[in-house]
Amino acid sequence: MGFNPVILTNGATMQHLKKYDHLITGGLYTEFGEYRGKPICLDGDLNPAFRAYLISIGVSDTRIKDLSKAFDQLWSALCPLGYENLQIISNEFEGLISACRKFAEIEDMRTNFNNSKGEELK
Repeated sequence: MGFNPVILTNGATMQHLKKYDHLITGGLYTEFGEYRGKPICLDGDLNPAFRAYLISIGVSDTRIKDLSKAFDQLWSALCPLGYENLQIISNEFEGLISACRKFAEIEDMRTNFNNSKGEELK
């Protein structure tokens, strides 16, 4: 299988790394690189680390793009919320903030969702 170099948004090029051959599904995702020690999808779409993570845990490759987009939108909606609204979401939707935090950790984005006392919300 021949792999072509992928041009990243910062202009750098990256080629598939053989150590991630086990992630190739034979379907939609066929090339993987690495960023900060984590595998990433080399297809130019958003959230490459999160999508590679979903593949690595066995999520169907046909659902990964939609899941990635949904998590990105949830994370983007939570980030500007003030303490009071974050607390309401945390209380009403148990685990949502923890799931968004995991998404952000994988993508190296903001992960601190705290209340006004500095306590981490779940």
